[in-house]
Amino acid sequence: MIKIEVSEGKLPWIVGIGTVLFGILLSVLSIIYPGGSETIMKFSYLVIFLIIVLGMRLCLIGRNLKLTVEDETLCYTDRIGRKKNFTLNEIAYCKAALEIKRGNKNYLKLYNSQDALLCKLDFNMRHIFIFLQYLLDNHIKIECSETSDRLLKELTGIVEIRPEEIADKVNSVYNDAVKMVREWAEKNKQFSAEWKIGIAVYNESERLQEGFFIMLEAYLQKDGRFVFDNKNRPVAISTELLFVDKALRMNKELKICFHSKVLETLSDHLSYYENILPKNRYHMDELTLDHELKERYLEK
Repeated sequence: MIKIEVSEGKLPWIVGIGTVLFGILLSVLSIIYPGGSETIMKFSYLVIFLIIVLGMRLCLIGRNLKLTVEDETLCYTDRIGRKKNFTLNEIAYCKAALEIKRGNKNYLKLYNSQDALLCKLDFNMRHIFIFLQYLLDNHIKIECSETSDRLLKELTGIVEIRPEEIADKVNSVYNDAVKMVREWAEKNKQFSAEWKIGIAVYNESERLQEGFFIMLEAYLQKDGRFVFDNKNRPVAISTELLFVDKALRMNKELKICFHSKVLETLSDHLSYYENILPKNRYHMDELTLDHELKERYLEK
């Protein structure tokens, strides 16, 4: 059975209770130390009343706002306690935005086939990313805003593939990644460095079982030695290509998930190092990897 509860965290309660207590404190002080004209006092009492009401509203939000999922049945409770029940089949698509650095847009909106809003959540809520995975696992289309943070784009860019597609997709991404790191080295000749890149397969003895995953890894090298930063950490890029896990569906079958945004993530990392390398000190040293970096994924 699938059970998920998306709810507000402790912050609304903490802020709400603190606001109420602050309002009560102000009211006590205004009684003990009255001052000003009658009009000013009435205005002060109105402000104190509004502060207390605001605090109580925040507490109500913390108590009421939630979405519960039981298998394919969903129940949404809004800020004032009204409930709305709907099923997974009624969700036609979702719109999502996580733009903390660009205007603080933060929402996950669910719509039905008539474009009517079923409910609105935000990514500060507890278990919201589990619910997002539930939607993805059940093939609900999620429209992600162009300026959302990379985390949301990566999550919504995960697609399920069949076992026979693994080799072609992994090898295709690897070939494109090799071109990207070579172009980076050519563009940044002043570093006199290049990337050692490859495919790392983990839990290889348990292929297509839960916990099996494939990473795309790259390590910066200069003169045949690995580059380390001033904290003695190798300058490296590691991003997940594929993983196998249980799906949040009724049958809980295994799913093979492929990250379709891997090359975008790699590009972001390369741009980061292009900017940061000239600003810090680095040194070269030997490094023995405890796993093989492969140039090709082969099916067993």
